[in-house]
Amino acid sequence: MLQSNQSHPHTPGKLQLQDIPESESPKIQNQYLEKEKSNHFQVEPLKALSNSTTSKRNISQPVQSDSGYWQHSMTIHTFGFSYKAKGKEEHINVEVDLPLTVTSRQLALRVMNTKNLPPYVEDSLQEKIESFSYCESVQASKTRASELIKRGKEDIDFCDDMIEEWIHAFETETADYCAKKVVKAEDFVAEIYHQLVHSPAYRELLMHEQNFAIEYEVLIEERDAELQKMGDRDAEELATALGSLSDIHISSLTAQQNEARDLLEEEWKARLDSFLKEQRTQLHKWLLAMSELLQVGNMSGIDAQNKEFFDFTPADDIEETLPTRMQESFTIHLGLQMKQSHNLRLIADDVMNFCRLPSRNGTSISPQRLQMAMSLYSNNLSGLILLADNSLSPQYGNLRKLTAICTRLPELHFETIEEQLEEAVRLSLDGSEWRELKSAAGEPISADSNGYCPSNGDFFVTKHSNLADIHVLFHLVSDPSVVSSDINSRNAVILGIRNILKWSCLNDVRNLTLPLFLVDELDSSMNSNWCLRRAELVFKCIKGFMMEMSSWGANHAQTLQFIIPRSIDETMFATLSGMLTNIFRVSNPLIFSNSSR
Repeated sequence: MLQSNQSHPHTPGKLQLQDIPESESPKIQNQYLEKEKSNHFQVEPLKALSNSTTSKRNISQPVQSDSGYWQHSMTIHTFGFSYKAKGKEEHINVEVDLPLTVTSRQLALRVMNTKNLPPYVEDSLQEKIESFSYCESVQASKTRASELIKRGKEDIDFCDDMIEEWIHAFETETADYCAKKVVKAEDFVAEIYHQLVHSPAYRELLMHEQNFAIEYEVLIEERDAELQKMGDRDAEELATALGSLSDIHISSLTAQQNEARDLLEEEWKARLDSFLKEQRTQLHKWLLAMSELLQVGNMSGIDAQNKEFFDFTPADDIEETLPTRMQESFTIHLGLQMKQSHNLRLIADDVMNFCRLPSRNGTSISPQRLQMAMSLYSNNLSGLILLADNSLSPQYGNLRKLTAICTRLPELHFETIEEQLEEAVRLSLDGSEWRELKSAAGEPISADSNGYCPSNGDFFVTKHSNLADIHVLFHLVSDPSVVSSDINSRNAVILGIRNILKWSCLNDVRNLTLPLFLVDELDSSMNSNWCLRRAELVFKCIKGFMMEMSSWGANHAQTLQFIIPRSIDETMFATLSGMLTNIFRVSNPLIFSNSSR
């Protein structure tokens, strides 16, 4: 056995076979050999038996490792090799560790250097080492298997452990025995919907959704009528009681009325949830049935029906028409090396008009609804940044308006707005706990942290299929301090917009709408100078963020829409349009004239 007085960094007190680069010159190899000899290597005298004669002894007891009971222990084997030199047959014995930790060629080079073997034995020595390693490994496996079988006969628990180990190995390493994942039909709904909406069956699909929406709206109107009727009756009872009953009786009557109203609202909520669940089930069944027909090519009659589908939405079919709005579009080119074109729009409108669908009572489908359905499960989503307070309550601000809009139509694809808001509140608590842990560890946190409430610049995402122009809503937390004119580019709300833009680039939201003034409505304190300073700040920050998009992995065109309140006058709108052109340097065509004419 080759030993060394010096300890090795891998196995203390035991020499490991090292690599000798095959490209080393003889001089370097001789230097390496002298270095090895200086370590006082000694070869134990062993009796030469025959070519490749072996003996072995364990250097460690076999133990169960993470790979199971079949892990081989390291053992020392004596390798014997015979060769002819100067007409005589020479024989050497070398002890090696099995299984090998180096290649057979590396081991052959090491043996040749330590034993001073002639170069012409290299190929035969390598072949003998390969054969020796294979035979000994097979024999070791048989021996180990015999030991395990014998132990399994004596110990039932050990046998059960081995069986579990084999079952786990087959289930994780063999495709035929892997556990089959049970895929539910709902998992295919998104793919089937996207396939059908781009097929001849798209009219049938959208008509089904519209029929569901009409049925749901009828139920909503019944609920509102019943609640209104109860409110009128309670108001009459209370007016009568004010002139004849004491304060105690009036308080008791008011409590009874509130309790009855809460009970009625809960009954209607349960009824609407059950009705929505039934509609989703019907839609899923219809999608699966239509998908099967589409796969077999049995779509007769649908093409003929769709020829009349392009007669979109008669005027008398719309109960509510959205007012016109001021808007202007621009095309810009941004980038340091490879410039990318983007689209910008400046729009004066109410932000809720991007969410509100006009009511319908006919059978036609609007082009707007068709476009939103075709991009619902695509890589061209539309998003909107909606300002929200840190309470995340659907009873106040924009969330109240949004909840009123979302609950008028059925959400057939995602969770309802109430469920998504509840999930946002839960996640905000987790985020607050994370901030507290960082604060306890002495790590810096945001200066705007507000205990268990979201901080300025935080945002949460909700997804929708029943809004007018929006698939994804980014609810950006903002408080009244954002009205101050002294905010800068490091403000938490500005950084929150940067994070939203980055999230959009990474998740295929290619059309993003955001409030230019970071407020939804203008008040008396927001004069012209305030509007210009705020617009300039937001424009410049957005331009810088868009320059970063290439580092975020975005290689596609982005459409950004800047929303300003409808109360803005035409003069200010024209001023903001000119500011956008100057900051983003909108490309204009060059017109050349021939001066010789």
